Amino acid sequence: MPVLTRGRAFVALVALTALVAALWAPRVALAHAELTGAEPPDGATLATAPGRVRLFFSEPIERAFYALEVYTARRARVDRANARIPRDNVQALEVDLQPLDQGVYTVVWRALSIDGHVVRGVLSFSVGVPGIAAGAAVLPPGLEVGGAPFALGAAVRWLTYLAAAALVGGFAFAPLVLSPAVALLGAAAPRGEHAAWRRFTAVAWAAVGALFA
Repeated sequence: MPVLTRGRAFVALVALTALVAALWAPRVALAHAELTGAEPPDGATLATAPGRVRLFFSEPIERAFYALEVYTARRARVDRANARIPRDNVQALEVDLQPLDQGVYTVVWRALSIDGHVVRGVLSFSVGVPGIAAGAAVLPPGLEVGGAPFALGAAVRWLTYLAAAALVGGFAFAPLVLSPAVALLGAAAPRGEHAAWRRFTAVAWAAVGALFA
């Protein structure tokens, strides 16, 4: 019985830890990034060409999965292909621009929220000529920003959430269901319970490692 007591105490401790993580996870899951602003602003008509485009979001975005590109009306790309999250703001994206002539420019962006949702959008600005009204910009035909890495990143994020849910459920199942069920089997049960606890512990540690990898 001492082994069972230690095993149950270990599971109870990890279950408490998992429960705290589970209570914290929904706050993260609700963190759906939304565009809150842009420089230049959507629909702006500028007298001089900007040197960069910067977007601001309501929540941080995944560092490995984002895209920010700028095009002319003829679909010529005019950014310097160096989109990045600035050091001074983890809730922003920016990209440097090549020297711009007069004209209307379309900004196309795509990002992966920390909750696993892919968010995207289009905005525009003009230099020296009338532009498109704010909120009226559309993705130019034939252009698509992002691709497989975004889908992969979203899949990995949701698998992480599923692993967390399974881990919490597993730790609850062991002390609340497994132990009482084995106890009903009588004297022949301890050996089987020992083996079940060993297998469960091994799987639990593997799940914890995968969850925090």
